[in-house]
Amino acid sequence: MEWYSGDIGTGIAESKTKQLIFLVYIFDSKNESNTQIWTNENLVKCCKENCISIKMDSESETCSFFKQIYPVTEYPTTYLIGLDGKPLELISGLVSEDEFIAKFHKAIEAHNLVRKPESKPNQIPNTSQSERNISSQSTDTRSTEEEQKKSIDEKVAKAKEKLKEIQEKKRNEEEEKEKNSEMERRKLGQEILRAKREKEEQELKKIADEKRKEKLEDELAKKRILEKIRQDREEKQKRYAQEKSQAEKATEEERVRLEQQKAMERQAEAARKSNIARIQFRFVDGSCISKQFDPDQVLSDAQNFVIQKLVEANENTSFSMHTAFPKRKFSQNDMSSTLRDLNLTPSATILIIPVDKNSSLLPSLSPSSTTSPLTTIATYATDLFSLVFSIFATMWGVVTSMIGFGPSRPENQNNSSNNERQNTNNVQSESIQKYI
Repeated sequence: MEWYSGDIGTGIAESKTKQLIFLVYIFDSKNESNTQIWTNENLVKCCKENCISIKMDSESETCSFFKQIYPVTEYPTTYLIGLDGKPLELISGLVSEDEFIAKFHKAIEAHNLVRKPESKPNQIPNTSQSERNISSQSTDTRSTEEEQKKSIDEKVAKAKEKLKEIQEKKRNEEEEKEKNSEMERRKLGQEILRAKREKEEQELKKIADEKRKEKLEDELAKKRILEKIRQDREEKQKRYAQEKSQAEKATEEERVRLEQQKAMERQAEAARKSNIARIQFRFVDGSCISKQFDPDQVLSDAQNFVIQKLVEANENTSFSMHTAFPKRKFSQNDMSSTLRDLNLTPSATILIIPVDKNSSLLPSLSPSSTTSPLTTIATYATDLFSLVFSIFATMWGVVTSMIGFGPSRPENQNNSSNNERQNTNNVQSESIQKYI
């Protein structure tokens, strides 16, 4: 198939000149599945005789312009366009070869119906008729010359008037145009001036906003600095107060420690220089016996004194000896130590705790030997009582040593008193045994 090599405009002009159908074949370069139809010799010969055939790619720019006038919905598409620019036939999509040829011949038949017949050659005119025409024309020429002159003068005058009107109109248009240009120039100048003024106002406003923002930032920075100074000052004050409190507390503790140390030294010095050892023996029933010993006597002398008093009162002589402050239980090894070595001078209080005859110690007095909560409670209660009693006994001992006398246990009591105390001791011992 021979396709037209020129552009589409030239092809349309040539088809109108030769009174041929303008055939446009649009194909998709990605899918050329119906190209074998153009290998048919009869179709090719018919197209050559009756058509100007042009081929377009669907993605070309020429096809884009063509589709703005003639819609294309699918490929391939064949347009057969007549002399008036209207499509004679539209063959769209994949069709069979026979259908395509049938539609093609139908378009040719429609085209031949509107095609102009060929012009016939002009015939030679008759001689006599020509001569008559020439003579009539010569007679008419003279009569019309004057009319032609008048008409020419009139035409010239009209032409001058027309020319004058045109010139006047042109001048008016130029003046109007110049006036409009001047108005546009002035308007443009005013707009430029207004834009310039607005720009200056915006710049001034921007500068004012920046200054306001800087001022606000300076105030905020100043507030932050003042707040930081205040916080630092408060922290320093708190730290100073804390350090001062700690220093005062440390000073007070040091003072108390020194006073305690001095008191202990005075007490130790008094014990060392003391010539007496006033000991108060306190029993579990609340009664007490005071006895003055020599500081160089041993603890066994004090133990024998208590045993003697218990024998006289017909009471249990099995007991253990304790001090509440400091908390201490005297063992058998302490019996050979002097009262001065045991810090029982110039006065002291010894607790006498009865024990079972079958045991050497009362189990409830040793917290390590307890095996039940009741025993622990009894032990803590005994320790608290011992502490309070020791403080009271110590103060009482100091007072009695200063005035030279103290409470003493009566050596002779009637039988009713001895029985009452014996019953009290038995009840207390039984109570302690219950806790054990």
